[in-house]
Amino acid sequence: MTAETIQAIYQQAQSLHHSGDLPGAEAAYRKLLAQDPNHADALHGLGVIALQLGRDDVAAQFIQQAIKLNANSADYYSNFAVALVNLNQHEQAAAACRLALQLRPDYAQAANNLGIALEKCNRPEEATGYYLKAIGLNPNYDAAHNNFGSMLQVCGLHEEAAMSFRRAIELDPNYALAHWHLALVLLTLGDFENGWREYEWRWKVTEFVIATRVSPPPPYWEGEDLAGKRILLSTEQGFGDSIQFVRYAKILADLGAKVIVGSLPPIRSLLATAPGVDEVAQSDNIKIPDFQISMLSVPRVLRTTLQTIPSQTPYLFPPADAVQRWRDRLSKLGPKKLNVGLCWAGRPEHHNDSNRSIPLQRFACVAGIPNVRFISLQKSGPAKTPPAGMEFVDFSGEFTDFSSTAALASAVDLIISVDTAIAHLAGALGKPTWTLIPFRPDFRWLLNRDDSPWYPTMRLFRQPRLGDWNEPLARMTAELTTLAQRTR
Repeated sequence: MTAETIQAIYQQAQSLHHSGDLPGAEAAYRKLLAQDPNHADALHGLGVIALQLGRDDVAAQFIQQAIKLNANSADYYSNFAVALVNLNQHEQAAAACRLALQLRPDYAQAANNLGIALEKCNRPEEATGYYLKAIGLNPNYDAAHNNFGSMLQVCGLHEEAAMSFRRAIELDPNYALAHWHLALVLLTLGDFENGWREYEWRWKVTEFVIATRVSPPPPYWEGEDLAGKRILLSTEQGFGDSIQFVRYAKILADLGAKVIVGSLPPIRSLLATAPGVDEVAQSDNIKIPDFQISMLSVPRVLRTTLQTIPSQTPYLFPPADAVQRWRDRLSKLGPKKLNVGLCWAGRPEHHNDSNRSIPLQRFACVAGIPNVRFISLQKSGPAKTPPAGMEFVDFSGEFTDFSSTAALASAVDLIISVDTAIAHLAGALGKPTWTLIPFRPDFRWLLNRDDSPWYPTMRLFRQPRLGDWNEPLARMTAELTTLAQRTR
């Protein structure tokens, strides 16, 4: 096959690729490689297609082969970095981006990708610099504006972050991720009217999948009369979200609806105890309702504001006999002490877990407080080796679902938790709760306050700066010392 023919096939593959015909482009690239196995651009093209299809390991292999054949392509290194970030090889991704920028110093996409890699390496200041570099090289680079906004949030500059997200949306009005990021910052700032509206863009962000669907889907509820109607109230995202927003079932029931909650098994029996819930079901046994809505869409439809949050607690109720059994067991542990339920870590898979979770050993500051006994509410996660001097009791092997965890949580005197589902559980149970909040808070904790309008019995202990748990833990230690003395 002549060089001209090979070039023609490559141009055809590129044309198909640019038009979005990925199967056709892949076939053309492979046809070319059958004639010229060392065609670096064809290997790179297959790698890019694999990236677009979410096959990151395959993408990395193809692009790495291309780099071995041609180490002078900035595009190769930049796209290789994208695959490496997706494979959680962040330092290697940063190194690949630096090579791309050495080859092409004005390469805005490589600067943006380096920012992403550095952000994943937990180096926010460096990441911010490269996002700014990308914007400087291309002021109309919507993704760089979005990523820069995220870093401004990390630095506590929420108003400025909102401006950056809005700039990204100006450049691409259908940029779902920027809309979602804008929603989060608006809700964090307490602008619920605009925040809940923007939050609906989450459905166009691929990470979000609703827990329960029925087919054919009923109309999405937008405020229609619910008298005598059946409505499916579906959970989404994490267990904490389900616990927080199931409170809206009562409002829907008060509007005349029969409320069916669609939920995942670990939390199903607990959500069934919420006021207003008629039934908790799974997708395969739900009779087609008149309407459906996701829990986190209800505040938008009801136009919830900070002043109208339905905040009455408790609204979840574990079995009374199970609670009493735990109280009896706790009373037999020894001399009467302040029983403190403790949860120090969330799911490792959570995108912000490195900022919200705290190693158990960091609680050494509270270990020696007299008259305090710590009860683990940690179902799974990091090692449960308590710091020296801490009286630590672990019943978590007996937890079967959230209802069983809630029974023990109801039996303790106080709950201390990081920002995870246990904090929401404690708040929904109406228990005194101290929650440790990272410097960049989740939207529901708002800013500059030590209470929560969602949970009246909760106190918030916030980081004063990124990564600083010493200060909130010191305040918590002083407060717990005083409480233990008063209890004694």
